[in-house]
Amino acid sequence: MGPVDLALRWTCILPYFFFSWLLLGLVWREIRYDRRLALGLTLTVGWMTTATILFGRLTHDLGSAWLLGAGLSALIAGLLWRLGARLKGPGFAEFRFSYELIPTIAVFLLSSWSVWRVALRFAFHDQLMIQAHLPLIESISRGNLPPALTAFPEIPLKYHFGADVFGALVSHLTGLPAHRAIDVTQGLGWVLALANLYIFCREAGLSRGFSGIAMTWTMLGAGWAYLLEPWLAPHTSDAKNLLWPHSYIVFGRHLNPGTVSNFFMTPYSMGFPLFFAYLTCFSQWWKNRSYGWLAPCVLLLGALSIIQVTFFASLLTVTLFVLLVRAWRRPDVRKALAAQGLLLAGGSAALAWGLGGFFTAHPAYIGGSLLFHWVPGYLRNATWGQKVPITAGQAFLWYLATFGSLVFLALPFAAFAVLQLRRRFEPLLFFLLVYAAQCLGIAQFMSYRLTWDIIKWFTGFHVAMLLAVVLVWSRLRPRAWLYALLAALCLADLVAPTRFLYDLAFRSPLEMPQDHRKWWSKTPALRRPDPNFQRVLSLLRQWPWSETVLAPYQFASAVAWHSGQSMAEVDSNTVFFGVGRETLGLRNALIASLKKDFEWKRMAVSPIRWIIYPCRDFEKEFSPVSVHRIQAAVQSGALADYSFTNGAACMKIYRATRRIP
Repeated sequence: MGPVDLALRWTCILPYFFFSWLLLGLVWREIRYDRRLALGLTLTVGWMTTATILFGRLTHDLGSAWLLGAGLSALIAGLLWRLGARLKGPGFAEFRFSYELIPTIAVFLLSSWSVWRVALRFAFHDQLMIQAHLPLIESISRGNLPPALTAFPEIPLKYHFGADVFGALVSHLTGLPAHRAIDVTQGLGWVLALANLYIFCREAGLSRGFSGIAMTWTMLGAGWAYLLEPWLAPHTSDAKNLLWPHSYIVFGRHLNPGTVSNFFMTPYSMGFPLFFAYLTCFSQWWKNRSYGWLAPCVLLLGALSIIQVTFFASLLTVTLFVLLVRAWRRPDVRKALAAQGLLLAGGSAALAWGLGGFFTAHPAYIGGSLLFHWVPGYLRNATWGQKVPITAGQAFLWYLATFGSLVFLALPFAAFAVLQLRRRFEPLLFFLLVYAAQCLGIAQFMSYRLTWDIIKWFTGFHVAMLLAVVLVWSRLRPRAWLYALLAALCLADLVAPTRFLYDLAFRSPLEMPQDHRKWWSKTPALRRPDPNFQRVLSLLRQWPWSETVLAPYQFASAVAWHSGQSMAEVDSNTVFFGVGRETLGLRNALIASLKKDFEWKRMAVSPIRWIIYPCRDFEKEFSPVSVHRIQAAVQSGALADYSFTNGAACMKIYRATRRIP
């Protein structure tokens, strides 16, 4: 990518940003530049992702979809200008420095620096799999838009892949590989999340000091697994698919690993900034009762439907419920509220349907993946672990390890908040309480048939309830003993996340205890491919990403990470996405038959176009009959032979030259 091409691509960001900047200036006339910048950048991320996916359904090409979105943004920005939106505002003139800001700025800078370092050093969670974020971003860059499954290019991906599209845009704009684009997504997401959370806290009426406390406690707080380790250790096993210190399976059930750990899941990296930005926009909408505020609210909700669907569903339902309560309390504005509610729900639902993701319908997916349990209880109904006995004392330890101080604070502060709401209705406090109750209820009454992911609703409860606690705390009469108690509980919540964020950001594996080195070795950042492996990647990039490759699992994973090529092997994520057993069974049977009794016609009518194996693995996994028939197919011209030997490296590479439809 030359400097001229790079400059032109970056220039196309401006229409997206000016659209967001002017929209905020039009609906929020007195917005300051600092808030306008944070909200504008967040709205730009959401709108850029949304527009690219929508146009990608027409072009199936990332670059052209991005340009079309930029053109549309320029047209809308021009319209907003005609309506009176301007670039200028009150600016920073209202900003006054206060010593209260020093701890907040310190937390902002230190945590952002740590998150950036951790993102650059490690690949967390399910990044290092075949059906995962790295291959998805690489394949999107090569035309997989809207995305399909890595193993089944003919089946659309039923997942919130918006952050992956944004990562592909980062790669497109910078020339970075996918794993570095994810690092940028996570680092930028953390900065925007902190900024938008602080802005929301100020909008909620918190002082600068309490806003800093809320920002720190919400994003860096977690359960007390580290403090309770002596009691949990005899009942603990590694949650190998989480790959985060102290994200364990305790008493047979997954702990919720905490906000900062979940943040390194790519959908949360971009989901949190949009979530907090929506709360601020909702606050302004409530204050002004303006139809204009529906535009940013609809855009943010629509973007969340494809970036973090749990935030979309929960925010939309809670917003409609709060509007319903207001209509019940204020009969004089019922018609206006009904109209605004319909516009919000209809607009965001239309965007969600157009973007696809979890709202994609395809016969290859099984139905009924969400189960309702009449007798509530996450520990009782957990998909993995429900048959493992657990005592009341163990259940208390599990919740303490997951929620920390909220085990003690949630109920009394919620009760106090309800009493306060009866005296004076505060919409944001009410919104947070309803949101927390909804997320907690879903986790207790629901479960997913195939995965443990229902526990992620606890993250929504944790964030909303902590914000509600700080809101109530700020309204209490200053009493030294109470403030000291709350400060102690807050610090206890910060122990594990800050400890391990520091370890991962700055320490060496040799400095870690022996029992902590195993997860360290499982989460390496990707390295530059060696020349022989690069030769394989260069060959694959000459052909469409959708030409499926049959390769041994570990080798297939590495090829997928670096090229985004479709892989025949099916990993656990593909199963968890709900692909039907019949589809999975046919694929496994096809792979087995090609290895044991190869027939060119069987390969020609299947999606598999390539066979790529290290020579040693090829001799082990393919029968002599299959090897002989593959050589015969090469001689007949049905297969092209790209095999090579270079020193110790030996690769068997075959590609079907024609297919039978």
